[in-house]
Amino acid sequence: MKEKSRDRIKSVSTCSLLMYGILAMPLAFASTPLYIYAPDFYAHHFYLSLSWLGTALLFLRLIDAIQDPIIGLISDRFATYRPRLIYISGLLLVCSFYALFHPVFTNYALNFIVFIFLSTTAFSILSINLNSLGALWGQDDHQKILIVGYRELFGLIGLMLAVSLPQISTDPALAWTITCVILVFLMILSLSCYRYWQSQHHDLNKNKKLSMIGFAQFQQLPTQSLKIFLVYGVSMLASSFPGVLVIFFIRDRLQLEPDTGLFLSVYFVAAVASIPLWKKLSNRLNKERVWLSGMCLSIAFFIWAALLEAGHFWPYLWICLGSGIALGAEVVMPPTLLADVIQKHQCAHQASLLFSILAFLGKLALALAAAIGFSYLDYFLFVPAQENTKEALQALSQVYAVLPCFLKFIAALILYKI
Repeated sequence: MKEKSRDRIKSVSTCSLLMYGILAMPLAFASTPLYIYAPDFYAHHFYLSLSWLGTALLFLRLIDAIQDPIIGLISDRFATYRPRLIYISGLLLVCSFYALFHPVFTNYALNFIVFIFLSTTAFSILSINLNSLGALWGQDDHQKILIVGYRELFGLIGLMLAVSLPQISTDPALAWTITCVILVFLMILSLSCYRYWQSQHHDLNKNKKLSMIGFAQFQQLPTQSLKIFLVYGVSMLASSFPGVLVIFFIRDRLQLEPDTGLFLSVYFVAAVASIPLWKKLSNRLNKERVWLSGMCLSIAFFIWAALLEAGHFWPYLWICLGSGIALGAEVVMPPTLLADVIQKHQCAHQASLLFSILAFLGKLALALAAAIGFSYLDYFLFVPAQENTKEALQALSQVYAVLPCFLKFIAALILYKI
């Protein structure tokens, strides 16, 4: 049995892992501007109010989230057309991303709505299908962790590239033009690699078991997946508040805007470096316990952010380092656990649907965090990149650090008890 397992592991070559995983790089590269920088960009440069942005993002991301399961169902039903979906969505992502940061419409609110929607739709199609292919490809625990590890490694590299680029020039137009050019290059490179990988694994797109699209597909989902979805949803909500508010916190609370790229880079580098450690732990320990450990580590480090004030460079850097290490577990474990469910219950025909639900929960969490966080700050009269009252800055610390740690504790408790 051990020899057979080793043979299966050897069949997943390093070259194939690289060709597959690299597509996560342009996705992650685009995600940081879309979900972190874009709201601040429109608030700061085009003077859209935080309340309006929060409301717009709530509805946009709710629509985006709702369409994810539909994308998953369609991707499963027409699996033979998956490569075409990936190519078309890659082109759509690049074009809409450019238009978001180089407004096509003089009505900036309209421009924000249209191109956030198109960008996130293309992003969803790519990410759901990429995750589904990885789940269908892996045949055992070692392979699944390896596949997820390579994919997330490239994803985190893409994130590290993205966080530093907006600070590359004091001219926002030039900085975002350079960002768009790099995204085009990464997309062309990764789609070329994917085409090679696809030619070697075209059998993964054969799906004859799913004959119809409908609510019945949701009723057939494995019960074990529901626990993963519940924990992941609450955990993602906890992570989304810092995600949508990090630029405000660094610039307006800590007054360390020039170091934004450094802080985010340390966070993501720590996550990348920790992935091998979490992978080794998951090979020896229960995967749910590893995920739980990551959550607890995240709380232990991040709660201290609530006490930080202007100029606290080193304390925040250490918080970024520790919470980045914790991120490694939360990046690898949920998709790996879901891949286990797919293999155990032999529901490969629902792989895209299952991963689309993960995407749905992530989008829903971002929508709620943006709406609640921005509205909360607006209530306390917080204004980005301006002088703010002590009460407004305290409100920022509360919604950035205290509330996320409370929600992360709830997620950890659910994972431990159920």
